[in-house]
Amino acid sequence: MSSVLEKYKKAVGSFTSQEQFDHWLITLGNALNVLDSQTLRQRTNYIKGCKNDCWIDRVDGVIQFDSNATQTKGLGKILTDVYNNSENVSALKYIDFKDITKGLGRDELIGFSKMLNRVHNLTNNK
Repeated sequence: MSSVLEKYKKAVGSFTSQEQFDHWLITLGNALNVLDSQTLRQRTNYIKGCKNDCWIDRVDGVIQFDSNATQTKGLGKILTDVYNNSENVSALKYIDFKDITKGLGRDELIGFSKMLNRVHNLTNNK
């Protein structure tokens, strides 16, 4: 399992309230570095079915993510950090993110699943 993912799971495990989790996602979202938002925000990179607008692509071997919503950007930061810093990305599954997603609502879970599927498609088609 990814050490980056383990770091995020440990952080989530220390929270005692939903407010802490939400604040953490916002903090992560604010830290997301989007190299070229205009190029990333193309129709082909748009994730349909997410509660908030988001775009994911792989540029020069690196997963890039952007969104209009800060908390969604936080989820994108987790995904990009995990997938851009893991050796065996094909071994990562939705269940591996269970500890992180337990603070998400139904709509957010659906969106996260769609984001994860897009990342899998991008990384499995190197």
